[in-house]
Amino acid sequence: MISGITPATFLLPRQNYLAVEGWQRGGAWGYEVKLPAGFNAALLGTSPGQGKSVTQWKKLGITLREEPISLSPQKTAWLVKPDDGLERSFLVYNNFRTLMHWNRSYYFAISIGKMADAIGDK
Repeated sequence: MISGITPATFLLPRQNYLAVEGWQRGGAWGYEVKLPAGFNAALLGTSPGQGKSVTQWKKLGITLREEPISLSPQKTAWLVKPDDGLERSFLVYNNFRTLMHWNRSYYFAISIGKMADAIGDK
């Protein structure tokens, strides 16, 4: 630990920044999904016009790797696929888009989202 820096003092300014940018406390950032074979890659992205309801994504063949308890079928989500060589895809929400205000990397936003999940579980 750096002298005088605790996890709380490190995280507080970042939490404040994300709150100002629109982070919804207690809201999901996203979930890993499976894409059907031959999925149209033009549907990937976080632009406002690319958002669809979870129900619409499911009709396009998207399946969740793990069915979350609080998933709202009408909630708007976007589909992203980070260029990390792992062939993963994620259905993401506005909290993910807020993370993208901080850093425009899908890999970064997914990493921070997973870290937020881990902190929230404790």
